[in-house]
Amino acid sequence: MALIKCPECGKEVSDKAKNCPTCGYPLIESNPETKPTKESSSEEYLCCPKCMSKELHAEKSGFSGGKAAAGLVLMGGIGILAGTIGSRDVKITCLKCGHQFKAGEARIIKQGKAASDLEEEMIQLLCEGATLAARALYKNATNCSEDEVHRKIMQLLNEEVPKRITPEQVATIKGYYEDCAAGKVGCYIATAVYGSYDCPQVWTLRRFRDDTLAESVFGRMFIKTYYAISPTLVKWFGHSSIFKWIWRTPLDKLVAKLNNKGVENTPYQDKKW
Repeated sequence: MALIKCPECGKEVSDKAKNCPTCGYPLIESNPETKPTKESSSEEYLCCPKCMSKELHAEKSGFSGGKAAAGLVLMGGIGILAGTIGSRDVKITCLKCGHQFKAGEARIIKQGKAASDLEEEMIQLLCEGATLAARALYKNATNCSEDEVHRKIMQLLNEEVPKRITPEQVATIKGYYEDCAAGKVGCYIATAVYGSYDCPQVWTLRRFRDDTLAESVFGRMFIKTYYAISPTLVKWFGHSSIFKWIWRTPLDKLVAKLNNKGVENTPYQDKKW
C-alpha cells in the first residue's frame, strides 16, 4: 500500500481509498487501480431526482466538495461517492438545474445487467401475486417517485407478466394491484408485511376480521379505527424493512394462534359488511 495526495485538499491518503476521508473528494476516478470498469460504471449511477442530470457536485458538511463528479458511481446498492461517506454528511448540488438534495434522495439509475436483474425479480414477484413486494423492491432499488413505480408495475403487468401466466391470473393480479393503488384493499399492515393480500397469513386474518371482529360492536369499532389509521402508516412506512420487522413477529404469533383455533388459511373472498 502506498500513499498518494488528494487532488483537492492535498492530504495524503491510501492509494486504495475510494475517496478522501478528509474532504470527501472521489479518488476512484483519479486512481487507475481503483477506477471502475466500463461495465460496472455503466450499470448503476446517481443522478438529480429533479432533472435526472448526472452532473453533480458533492460536498461533505464542513469541507469543500471539490470538483464536480459527473455521474457518481454507486459501489453497491447503498453507497454514495464509492460508499465511504455516510449520507448524513453529504450534500449534493445538481450543476444543471441547481437543485440541492441529500445523498439518500439521489435518483438511482440502473442499466444493463443491473436493470435486467431487477426487472426479472419484479416479474417473478408479480407472477406470484406479490405486487406490494414488487413495488417496494423497485422503490428501494431506484429511489424513484410513487408515480414512476406505478408506471413500471403497470408496464410489467401489461407486457411481461402475460408471457408467463394465464390471462385469468393476470386479470386477478392486475385487479388486486389497482385496488391497492386506489386504497380499496383492507388488512393494510399485514399485506405490507407479507407482500400480498392473497397469501395464507392474510387469508387467516381476513377470516378473523369478518367472522369474529365484525360480529361485535367493539370489533367493528376496532376495524373502522384500524382502517382510518393503517393506510397512512403503510403509505409512510410500508416500504421500510424496519416497519416489516417490527410487525412480522406479532402477526406471525397471531396467525399461528388463530390457525390453532381452527381459522383456515385457504383462499378467501371478503364478506361485504
